[in-house]
Amino acid sequence: MNPELQKVLAELAAKLGVTVDHLWGVLLYQAKVEAIFNGLLFALCLAYFIGGGRFLRKAYLRQLEDSYEADEGWWMGLCIYLVIGFFVLIFMLIAAHDVITQTANPEFWALKQIIGGE
Repeated sequence: MNPELQKVLAELAAKLGVTVDHLWGVLLYQAKVEAIFNGLLFALCLAYFIGGGRFLRKAYLRQLEDSYEADEGWWMGLCIYLVIGFFVLIFMLIAAHDVITQTANPEFWALKQIIGGE
């Protein structure tokens, strides 16, 4: 670590009344907690895609069986699913990146939190 970072950590540790080593350990443990949380968010997004896709498939097959003339409901549902799915996919990619970073290199995540204040 560079001297500036050590100074920032020492100041923060002094404010909290703990040692720098203890503070660093807490930050590394928090990286694991954040990775678990982001992993759960990733799983929730994946459940949206799987559950929504299955629901839309069943709705489409039901429409084919009933041979409705008006199929606007199916198309509207598909459009809503795809628009929301686009944003969920972006969120999923961000969560996956965070999980990989926090799991593979928790020190980098901790430094980023200190320097960037995220």
